[in-house]
Amino acid sequence: MQDHNEEKVHIKLERHLWPDELAARRRRRLRIVMLVVSLVLAFGLGVFARGLNQQEIPIVTPGGPVEIPETTTDDHINSATEFAKFQEIYRIVSEKWYFAKDLENPKTTIMDHAIIGMLDQNGDPYSEYMTSQQYENFWNNIDRNFIGIGVQFYYADGYSIVQRVFHNSPAQKAGVMPGDIFYRVDGRNVIDLPSDELAEIVKGEEGTTVNIDFKRGEAIVSLAIVREQVNSTAYAEILSNEIGYLEISSFGSTTGAEVKYYLDYMVERNVTKLMIDLRDNGGGALQTLGVIGSYFVPKGQVLIKTENVDGTSSEITSTGEVYTEIEEIVLLVNENSASASEVLVLALSENLGVPIVGTQTFGKGTVQNSI
Repeated sequence: MQDHNEEKVHIKLERHLWPDELAARRRRRLRIVMLVVSLVLAFGLGVFARGLNQQEIPIVTPGGPVEIPETTTDDHINSATEFAKFQEIYRIVSEKWYFAKDLENPKTTIMDHAIIGMLDQNGDPYSEYMTSQQYENFWNNIDRNFIGIGVQFYYADGYSIVQRVFHNSPAQKAGVMPGDIFYRVDGRNVIDLPSDELAEIVKGEEGTTVNIDFKRGEAIVSLAIVREQVNSTAYAEILSNEIGYLEISSFGSTTGAEVKYYLDYMVERNVTKLMIDLRDNGGGALQTLGVIGSYFVPKGQVLIKTENVDGTSSEITSTGEVYTEIEEIVLLVNENSASASEVLVLALSENLGVPIVGTQTFGKGTVQNSI
């Protein structure tokens, strides 16, 4: 007979995801959110990015216990009653769900996932809810902000060679030049050092100094460079006496000014033909698209026209700050050119007849607001 006095064994339950749940989670993590933003209003708890074709969704603060109403098919359901249902379910999950105790901030997590669930409907891959930290990271990625010296380099045969020096960067101010080879960083020999390790020791806190010895031909050039915030969403160089190359990586908050600097630089050096590279540019801010489009399209011509949820339309037109010295333009695109990139391509192609070279673009076709 079994001994009922033997010691009890306590087993901690863990919730394991089903294969379809794991797949859904992976899809959410891998989803590339390509936004063209026309309005940015950040809330402390989070940001809700919604497509223009969706209805407004009120923000609800969970309250006390209420009775769950019956579901009805009436087209005129009282919205307060419907949200009372949501509040009660939220309360039950917060208080009764066994696995909530394993979460660091269960109520916040439950609410965040509830909002995510609202947006994971109707086949819309772009509308997404973000926490304040996710929102900050999202825009930092578009703005390409980082603390460093402001160079792009490549690794070849054990040498890290400067490929680009960004405009107004600490490296440019200190005199770093394309072709310079990293030799020593703060006294440490960096020949044969992998690129990621070199990047880590070159970056640092804003305002601190890094001492770098570069090989320039047969000479060693020693430079003390103060680390600063660097914006690197655009880059340009002159390929020949008349031909310039302009790469736009994203449409961030500083991109308009960066592009203007490079256009001024090239026009002053008699560039009349320009290649604009939008390959792998996933988009960004709609205002920036308006600024850049106005550098090429005559004043008053439409850059983008959108249809709003209420049936009205909105448009952005060129302000006409045209670089008339640029006589010919070619656009470079690929399958990752999306959102604002596609808008710029259409604006230049339809207004100016600019030729497009590359593969079919992403095909987003919608504009989004951040609220």
